[in-house]
Amino acid sequence: MSLFCALIIITISVAGCDLEEIAARCLELAIEGETYEYTTMYPEFAEAAKQDRDREATAEFEAQTAELQEHAQIFRKAAHNFGLLTSIEQHHARQYIAIRSCVRTK
Repeated sequence: MSLFCALIIITISVAGCDLEEIAARCLELAIEGETYEYTTMYPEFAEAAKQDRDREATAEFEAQTAELQEHAQIFRKAAHNFGLLTSIEQHHARQYIAIRSCVRTK
């Protein structure tokens, strides 16, 4: 373990933070970020490059889209392997319920 990692663990422990909760949140944010990038951001970049008739940029953005999808899957697998997916899924379920209740009240 590096000194940097050890210092982070000590800092988190002293602050009274739950390491599992932090790991779950980090993976959740990584999954959300990668998913946004491969479902929205890079496809939009690729479409703009297509409209500009820039084949090289289009190919790069499409390749990045596939790579980002792989990253999101790796993070999902890590969350599952560490038993953290359940808390991530619960978080998303809570968000869904909150959004659904907001939509119903409008």
